[in-house]
Amino acid sequence: AHFELINKNYNIIESAFFQISPIIQNGIIKKNFIESLSLDSVTKVYNRHYLIENLNKQITLSKKEYKSIYFLMIGVDHFKAVIDEFDHEVADQVLVELARVIHSNISEFDMVARLSGDEFLISMLSTTSESDIAKIAQNIIKDFAEVKVTVNDLGHTLQKTICIGYDVFNTSDDSDTIDKTIKNADIALYEAKNRGRSQFFNYKDLTPDDTIDLF
Repeated sequence: AHFELINKNYNIIESAFFQISPIIQNGIIKKNFIESLSLDSVTKVYNRHYLIENLNKQITLSKKEYKSIYFLMIGVDHFKAVIDEFDHEVADQVLVELARVIHSNISEFDMVARLSGDEFLISMLSTTSESDIAKIAQNIIKDFAEVKVTVNDLGHTLQKTICIGYDVFNTSDDSDTIDKTIKNADIALYEAKNRGRSQFFNYKDLTPDDTIDLF
């Protein structure tokens, strides 16, 4: 009965689909275009602009829920040496593997963005526990140190390490801003790098005696 009904009205149905198909196609094109502007072309994580814009919307809609948000800044130790020793293709593969390790250690509610070069930013929305933050960061550091990236046709591999700095954004503090917190997390990252490889550093532990040497 359904077949007969469809067959009887086939021309009308075909005409309707013909009219709406451009609307659907345009919607798909628009969606893909917006997504392409939001994602880093190498690692397929968000870019900084999209992360901050999306995060601000979430905070506005759920201000009571997000009282504090931890920001983790991640950087590859001596990343420039990878480009100098090998090439950009190998360097990109290192970044892709780092993005994979990050995603494997965080919740689907957390957001990841690649800022520039080898730096990644995580906004932690799944927990406000500092001990959980430290555990997640240490797991990311440990897991990435075990990753082997193939660098040539002979099967030779490269292993790299990362450092992580972090700071917390308090939504109830009017003097606090996301940009300021991200900057603090970046400073904490460079202090972590100053202390060696595979280091994790909290911005609030920074003292006047610490010297931030930018790599």
